[in-house]
Amino acid sequence: MNAAPSRASAPAPVSVLVVEGSTVLRDRLLWLVAEVDGVSTAAGAATPEQGLGRIAAAPVDAILVDADVATGPALAELGALRRAAPDALLVVLASEPGPELRERCAAMGADECLSFSAELPRLDELLRLLVASRAGGLR
Repeated sequence: MNAAPSRASAPAPVSVLVVEGSTVLRDRLLWLVAEVDGVSTAAGAATPEQGLGRIAAAPVDAILVDADVATGPALAELGALRRAAPDALLVVLASEPGPELRERCAAMGADECLSFSAELPRLDELLRLLVASRAGGLR
C-alpha cells in the first residue's frame, strides 16, 4: 500500500497592520513588510481608529504605527491598539524618536519605538524573529 507522503503544514503567515497617515509612506511600509519571507500584510490604515476596525475584522500578529499618528491626543489610541491585539508585536516608527517619546510609547504598550531613517534594519529583524517563532524556530 502506498501511503501519501506526509506534509508538515506550513505555519500561517504573519499578518501585519500598518497604521500610517501618509498614503505614500503607508504604501512604502506595506511594500517593505511584504518583502519579508513569511509575512503577509493584513492591511493598512490611516488612523488608529481605522486600525482598530481592521483588527476587529482580522486579528494581526504585528502592528506598525507612525509616531505622528500615535502622539498627542492620539497617544491613547496606541493603548487601544495594544488592548485590541495584546499578543501582537507593536512597533512605533518615528522620524527622530528621542528618549521621551520612546518612554511614552513603552508606557502605552509599544514593544519598540524605532527611527524611520536609522533603525529600519531592526524592524526587519523583529519581523523575521516573529516569523521564526511562528514556525517553531524560537522557544
